[in-house]
Amino acid sequence: MLREGTMARKDKLTRVAVGIGQRSVKADRKAHQVAKAGLVAKQELEDIAKQVEALKRQLQKTTKRLKGRTELGEPGPRGASSSQRLAHTLVINRRATAYP
Repeated sequence: MLREGTMARKDKLTRVAVGIGQRSVKADRKAHQVAKAGLVAKQELEDIAKQVEALKRQLQKTTKRLKGRTELGEPGPRGASSSQRLAHTLVINRRATAYP
């Protein structure tokens, strides 16, 4: 009778040990997946940072170029701005009304 109780305990311990082993394998697998996703996210973030830096440089160059044009009185890339056209129209209207 003593033997049967010992065998039952061993079987139960074995089942519990197997369950613990399975859970630890699942946890380890999930940890690897999270680590891999973290590396991918880090690489994507670095790529986005590089794109932002390139856009910053492009914006600085464009701003510098456009400031140079407006200081010289030249129209921008799409012709005169609306404020430049309005100012020109006002000057023409003043000239027309100044000399009747």
